[in-house]
Amino acid sequence: MNIQTKYKVGEQVWTINDNGIIVPFTIDSITVDIYKDGSVEVLYHEKYNPQEMHSMLRDENACFRTETELMNMVEFVQKYN
Repeated sequence: MNIQTKYKVGEQVWTINDNGIIVPFTIDSITVDIYKDGSVEVLYHEKYNPQEMHSMLRDENACFRTETELMNMVEFVQKYN
């Protein structure tokens, strides 16, 4: 089985953090889960920050290549919800 992810380790992506703020983060590792029903879950992990005692973990669908791409999605969701 060949698994391809949207982003690679070391790439910077944009997401919305737990406080609702748009932030960039650099992917430190990727977890891929494949379930019996054939569905696939891809999670991107940020490197652990000991000063903040936190590391970000986001689903592939919550990550965007640019801040503009993320903002466009936010505007679309707001417009149609």
